[in-house]
Amino acid sequence: MNKRRGQAAFTMIEMLVAMAVATIMILFVNQIFNTARSAVSSGLGVSKIIQHARIANDQIDRDAEEMVGPTAGGMLIIGNKTITGVKLKSSDIQTPPTRNIDQLMFIRYKNDIEPVCPSNDNSVANTSGAPFVKIWYGQCQRTTAAGTDDGALGAAGTSNQYALNWILGRQAMFLEGGSVSGNSCTDATETSNVGGAAAGFYTGGVTKQAYTALADVCKWSLGDINKNATSDTVALTYTYGTQRLRVNATSPGGAPSGSQLAQMHPLFVPNVSELQIEFAGDYATGTTNSAPPDGAVDTDASGNIKWYGISLSPPGVTALTATNIAKGWVFRKTNAAMWPYMIRIRYRMHDDKGVVPGSDNQPGRWFEQVIRVNRS
Repeated sequence: MNKRRGQAAFTMIEMLVAMAVATIMILFVNQIFNTARSAVSSGLGVSKIIQHARIANDQIDRDAEEMVGPTAGGMLIIGNKTITGVKLKSSDIQTPPTRNIDQLMFIRYKNDIEPVCPSNDNSVANTSGAPFVKIWYGQCQRTTAAGTDDGALGAAGTSNQYALNWILGRQAMFLEGGSVSGNSCTDATETSNVGGAAAGFYTGGVTKQAYTALADVCKWSLGDINKNATSDTVALTYTYGTQRLRVNATSPGGAPSGSQLAQMHPLFVPNVSELQIEFAGDYATGTTNSAPPDGAVDTDASGNIKWYGISLSPPGVTALTATNIAKGWVFRKTNAAMWPYMIRIRYRMHDDKGVVPGSDNQPGRWFEQVIRVNRS
């Protein structure tokens, strides 16, 4: 009679322990993978933010170096405004901060830049003989894909609802003067957007063509700019004080129309939730906040430079208001002695997902740039 030999096998307990160990190892490996993926994603986000900041800083520097001072008829305008209750993105649950949505405008010499709006329906390029260019920086309002208005910054149910979608725009408006023949367009979309049959890739001043970004060549000269600015209040409109510069950030499917190309031209850098413009100069005596000027840049009791803007007004300079501007500062040839010495530009930039934090542990990183003002 053969005896049955015992067969080795795992017990139920051993099987459960093995499965538990395997599960823990899988979870551990998955955690490592997720951590690595998050680190790579964060690194790419930081790299993209820094890249965009370098582009912005470089362009701002180049524009500032060509700034026209008051003696040559230059004009410098700063518009301050804050907005509340606007979330960075839809998933935010915390109370959103007060956000700065300032604007900056000044005149520069043309030198080596050219218009980017097409010169006609069948063109993707343009040239200008203008000696001067009006430069504008600020957060743009996104349009619909068709180029029509899609609501103000922060407006619910629009592409401008969340601050992560806001675009820092730059517009270079070439002050051609006189006739700008050849810069015309018959594109139906553009004609509809500007509300008239006389639509074209040029503007006769601060018109709808200008602030809807359908033009970057102006029939006004620098002399016209100064002559037509009959008051500081009128001059404030050159920052689009009653409007916001539009931008069409939608990638066109197929061949873009002339108006689509035109409305893309202010697109500078994306994902800028805040823009703060301040200025420093000689407006007070010593560390006081009282006139007259004493020949030195104003400082506080600790020796720090006083930066004027939305929070602090300089003595002797009247702040103006407009629909999109809580405090507007206009510097022209008529008040050359009041021109600031420096302008400080601060902006908070984000990655596409709005997750990269800054030094304050809030989403986005602050960048700061100080430019010298040409006061001559």
